[in-house]
Amino acid sequence: MCQKGFVCYDPTLHRTRISRNVIFFENQHFFPVSSSTVSSSSTVVLPSFEQQFSDLHPLSSRFQPGIVYTRCSRPQSLLVAHPIFDPTMLQIQSVAVPPAPSVRRSSRVSVPPNRYGFPSSSSGNSISALTAALSNFNIPTCYSYAAKHDCWRQAMQEGIAALEANYTWDIEPCPPTIIPLGCKWVYSIKVRSDGSLDRYKARLVALGNNQEYGVNYEETFAPVAKMTTVRTILALAASSDWPLHQMDVKNAFLHEDLKECIYMKPPPRLFLSPTSHVCKLRCSLYGLKQAPRAWFDKFCTTLLQFSFKQSKYDTSLFLWKSNMGIVVLLVYVHDIVITGSDSALLG
Repeated sequence: MCQKGFVCYDPTLHRTRISRNVIFFENQHFFPVSSSTVSSSSTVVLPSFEQQFSDLHPLSSRFQPGIVYTRCSRPQSLLVAHPIFDPTMLQIQSVAVPPAPSVRRSSRVSVPPNRYGFPSSSSGNSISALTAALSNFNIPTCYSYAAKHDCWRQAMQEGIAALEANYTWDIEPCPPTIIPLGCKWVYSIKVRSDGSLDRYKARLVALGNNQEYGVNYEETFAPVAKMTTVRTILALAASSDWPLHQMDVKNAFLHEDLKECIYMKPPPRLFLSPTSHVCKLRCSLYGLKQAPRAWFDKFCTTLLQFSFKQSKYDTSLFLWKSNMGIVVLLVYVHDIVITGSDSALLG
């Protein structure tokens, strides 16, 4: 029987019971047996239930535990050596214990060495100086606020000029069955290492949260470099004394062509007069779900055309071998690290 318990027979009610809480009296017989029968023969013949029920005493009085465990008192010597726990005594002892000495903290201000190129301030805290410099800039969160300032209007004009120079869209009438995607401006500032202002930046972003799978996007996965690969390349360049270069691709997501047909509402003030025309995207745009994947596919295809080999262990790692040495290129979204032993090609 598949039961999680012991199957017991109740001779009084002639029923079987299943229970997990069972006490076994291994030193007593279920049926009363005389001592002569047990001593004369090792085989005991159990009588039937009908013959013995009349002579049986109540089960509760006959069956008692054969072994009873009692807790022994502790010796007096142990009581003296290890006194019994008393909460009141614990409180008294805790008051009597002197407080632990406080941990000494260093008051020295940590300043990075000058050879690392970190900015310094009068207080010696470069992080505080950079944070204070960033807090002086007001970054707009909407177009209406940014349009009131010349610096942000100039940044938006530069963003539109870059999109038009890249032929990002075509101005066409919107089909009646298509709902165009929205867009918005995202504003940020670029600062130098000393906290001073470098430039104002405005980026037009498509509202990709309104895209529908199978309609205007499909695959979205784009591989990025593994941190293990990054550490390995840096360690290899340091141990082999290779030159190390880092570069950032400007407007990386604007350099790939779109396979899907996507219509987007024009950004504010793109047209001087109101119109029903919309922007049909030819190239990818920041904010689209497939933008990272389209950029990586375009970058990978271009490198393979220049005889680079893509690693099988990390798809973001590309190798180029020649008689003069090797060139290692690692891409993480739009950040690229280049190193190798072929100094002529790297130079």
